[in-house]
Amino acid sequence: MLKEISVLTNAYKYLLEHVLILRYEEGMFRLLVIHKGRVLTDLNYKSFKAARISFTRFYNSRKWIEESVPEWSEFYDPVVFYLDLRTNRVEIL
Repeated sequence: MLKEISVLTNAYKYLLEHVLILRYEEGMFRLLVIHKGRVLTDLNYKSFKAARISFTRFYNSRKWIEESVPEWSEFYDPVVFYLDLRTNRVEIL
């Protein structure tokens, strides 16, 4: 069951629409990258750190400002965000 969500606040610097790490009650972390209605990455990890490192490894070459580093939000209650997996869109409520 989904517990919390962290959002990459500077996803635009990587030319991506939505980058999320979802924390589940089972202790699993899901890296989800969505761009132009397509899921580019949907992988599970055992820690938040592992998911962040994975994002950097996959997408570091996409950043358009060389000095940029990924900036992750604090974890939020999933009620704040609505993830529609049918359309791969994230809506802020």
